[in-house]
Amino acid sequence: MPFFDDDVADYMSGVLATAVIDQAATARRPGAPLIAPQLEGPMELLGRVAEHVRRRVAWLNDCQVPDVFGIEPPDVEVLALRTAAMESFQRQAAASMPRATS
Repeated sequence: MPFFDDDVADYMSGVLATAVIDQAATARRPGAPLIAPQLEGPMELLGRVAEHVRRRVAWLNDCQVPDVFGIEPPDVEVLALRTAAMESFQRQAAASMPRATS
């Protein structure tokens, strides 16, 4: 199977996913009840990652997706968690982008 030749996909799978997994494992060992991952990277790339994730979440929010794939739709708690995570990521990505100066 070929790899995606895309810097956003590479960064998401090679850096961000690994960072979240490592942070979750570190938090879980002492019994932390939750995790608040810290994601770092080049501002421009994180902005593109945020847009990519926004588009994918919009696609997943399409009410037909579960039916097409023959899966049960996410429950209310999962939807709330996904929405909160996406909103937090979008806020942080927007805050890290350079501001236009006049």
